[in-house]
Amino acid sequence: MALTQIVKDGLGASLTATSEGGAVTTSVQQGLAKCFVLQVNSSGSFTTRSSFNLASTTDNANGDTTYTLTSAMASDDFVVVHGVGDNANQDKFCANLTQADGSQTATNQYRVTSRDISTGSYGDVASHSSCVVGSLA
Repeated sequence: MALTQIVKDGLGASLTATSEGGAVTTSVQQGLAKCFVLQVNSSGSFTTRSSFNLASTTDNANGDTTYTLTSAMASDDFVVVHGVGDNANQDKFCANLTQADGSQTATNQYRVTSRDISTGSYGDVASHSSCVVGSLA
């Protein structure tokens, strides 16, 4: 959908984007990332290269990280898309740790892990990147 127009009908009103044909609209607030982070591992310590709405990062253990948002989400039912990169080892994967019902553990935090597929053990990687979508409080 190519966007041609953004309309705002006064303060506090919803922002909507209309498709070029005018048949489809979408909420701009709902469609925007509420948090993002890019971190690079430099000699065993992660350095944040770019972030938005990120208050802090906690290294819980090898391959286990908690991210704390500056502004909380409206509920713990938000989505985290997370990826890892590692040039030296191609068999790493990551997971966003959620509750059994799919919700996060808090409205202002999410936790991710990275593992080595071949050994099953937790392990740090060369880079982390994540994006949070959902409704802010």
